[in-house]
Amino acid sequence: MFSLLTGYCDPPEGYDLKEGLHYNPYFAGGAIGMAQALYPGVYDYPDGMYHSVTSLCHITVHCRIGFDSDSLTGKNNGEK
Repeated sequence: MFSLLTGYCDPPEGYDLKEGLHYNPYFAGGAIGMAQALYPGVYDYPDGMYHSVTSLCHITVHCRIGFDSDSLTGKNNGEK
């Protein structure tokens, strides 16, 4: 997930990228319909702290893993 979120770049010379697709070498075939979601300045933190794409991705991946773990263990199923 980390590589996919941080891997967006220009396609190699001669690569035929269809309109509406984006190049990411970590996606099978390299062409992905999802645009880059994380980029510098995408979120302004109240304390003014700057986060690079890499740090934003670490936060996203760790939160996602936490949510998945909770759903698997039943921790967030609404029970008290």
